[in-house]
Amino acid sequence: KDFFIQHNPLIFYIYAIPQYFFGPDMIVGRLTSLTLMMLMFASVWRLSMKLGGTTAALIASGLMVTNLYSIYHFSAVHYLASQTLLIVLFFTVLFEDIRDSIKYPLTTFILALIVGVRYPIDLMSGLLVLYIIFLAYHNWNDKKIIISSVSIAVITLAMIMLPFIIIAKDQFVFDTITYLFEAQKLYADFGLMEKQSIFSNIMNYYAGSLGAFRNFNAVAILIFSLLLYSISRIFSKESNIKDMIAHNHDLVFLSTFIIFNELFFAAARSSAISHRTFVFPIAAIIAGAGISKVITLSKDQNSKSLIYCFVIILIIFAPLTDPFIQDKEIKPAYKWKNSDLYYYYEVSNEVANHTSPGDKILTVAPIIVLQANRELIDQNIMELFDYFPTWDTEKARKYKVMNTEMLFDYITKRKVEAVVLTDERFFSNAGMGQILDKERPELLRVLDENYYLVEKIPYPAESWSGHGNTYIYIQREFNQT
Repeated sequence: KDFFIQHNPLIFYIYAIPQYFFGPDMIVGRLTSLTLMMLMFASVWRLSMKLGGTTAALIASGLMVTNLYSIYHFSAVHYLASQTLLIVLFFTVLFEDIRDSIKYPLTTFILALIVGVRYPIDLMSGLLVLYIIFLAYHNWNDKKIIISSVSIAVITLAMIMLPFIIIAKDQFVFDTITYLFEAQKLYADFGLMEKQSIFSNIMNYYAGSLGAFRNFNAVAILIFSLLLYSISRIFSKESNIKDMIAHNHDLVFLSTFIIFNELFFAAARSSAISHRTFVFPIAAIIAGAGISKVITLSKDQNSKSLIYCFVIILIIFAPLTDPFIQDKEIKPAYKWKNSDLYYYYEVSNEVANHTSPGDKILTVAPIIVLQANRELIDQNIMELFDYFPTWDTEKARKYKVMNTEMLFDYITKRKVEAVVLTDERFFSNAGMGQILDKERPELLRVLDENYYLVEKIPYPAESWSGHGNTYIYIQREFNQT
């Protein structure tokens, strides 16, 4: 019952183990992500060296370390760092010169771990199935490899998920599979998700792709340059498609993975720019190895020098086009006291000052309560994402989510020692806050009857993320008005 929220369990073990040894702290989570990111950088270097030598490794590493956008997301407490490290490790092992009897079971194991990190209904689950079909076709005459690979995939996923399925099958299926569909239905009922036409879906994907090009422009320019170079060689008959694929099958394989990823985004109507961070290291490896091969093929020293200068200029000037540098509203947040992390520490300290160890707290910002080392109620793990106001109470309790009746019950019967609300998640009628529009006035009335505002912590005026202020309420005494 540790992780019944909307992800497969492995991601929570990855972050929970360091917290167990060093204590629950946001910094521990960030340092865990930073460690995963550094391991991923090392894996990018190794794979680039394998595919294109030192030049490829230097180009790929340069693209990685100068992209502040990806570093920001990889260092956050999120599944991005772990799944990206695993996908780079997958390709690293796949392209190593080791026996097939070791390579294929090991790569299958890594893909199964990625599925254990993400959602069951996800690109990686489909790719795991496709990969097993591929290795079965490739090793049809060696049934031991097929049997061992499939067995490892089944055993790995069973070890990750079976304990939770045994404990609470319905809960597990809801949290990892049916939640997405139930949430979409809820959002549609409240007008948060409108039915979109094919044209609007195409435009959303186009807008997301443009944003991705802006954030990853250096690697995108290099890959498009390689594509134009390849086309020119084919039209000039210096090479043909068949030979080009045969000599660059590793880069073709990596490119196919990125294409699958983009097709998944298009089909899933998800064009979040941050999701492209997942494939950015693979794109950097393609760019590094591809440019390295072009330099090797070039017979003219002047052409080689020109390519080197072009790549160096792109890498050096890439940070200047990064949104974290360009956006003037973001720059003040570079100061520690204007950062989200500093603000959450400040709020968590205030929550700890006004409550006692063991106190249960109702909140729309669980990270604050956890940092304060206080107790969350079961239905309060996922902010507003676990609020299903129209569900009946029996169903809501079964799946550990909150409905309107339960929310009022916690407040009117004073079942929690404190209530922590934020502008962004409670008082705002934008985004997810619309779900509370109907009940908000009555909620505030009963909240005022049973609790009083003991602390308002203003959000830094110069911070760019705009989470808004935080409000801490504690129980009223019976004679207090």
